[in-house]
Amino acid sequence: MRRTYWTGLMLSLIVAITAGAAPPERADAVRSLNDAYGRVALYIKAGQAFHADQDGVSYRPEDEVRIELRNIQSGPIAEITDSPYGMLVDRPTGYALKIGEAARRLDDGPEHFYYEAQWVLNPFQGGIVEDWFGTTVGEVLRWAAARIVMTPISAMKLR
Repeated sequence: MRRTYWTGLMLSLIVAITAGAAPPERADAVRSLNDAYGRVALYIKAGQAFHADQDGVSYRPEDEVRIELRNIQSGPIAEITDSPYGMLVDRPTGYALKIGEAARRLDDGPEHFYYEAQWVLNPFQGGIVEDWFGTTVGEVLRWAAARIVMTPISAMKLR
């Protein structure tokens, strides 16, 4: 897939975190995104190694998740708010990488967190955006912000 649903999630997260802040320099933006996705890949690798050890099988480096980011741009969000959402994000159909948080504990030691990843068939069943090329990025961001505001804090899982 050339673009994924994760792009929209990251876009929302970046906008929420940097609202009102000056746009980061391109090198800083690239480094931040590579660091974030690199950590996801590292925690998936930790989970795969843990499961291989628990199952008594060899670790398979060819099963590692590799994330490659291309065409990264930074600047004011206003530059893309009028762009069609479908120009930046693909509809989440077909096979998608499902990433979930997990925890393990050895003996009585502290909990260690990792991610489990697997390819799953993801039939699109609708979402907040139905008209991917008629809905702008700005509209999606407003809807996402409204959903966050309306979510009670007790329903959110904070870590």
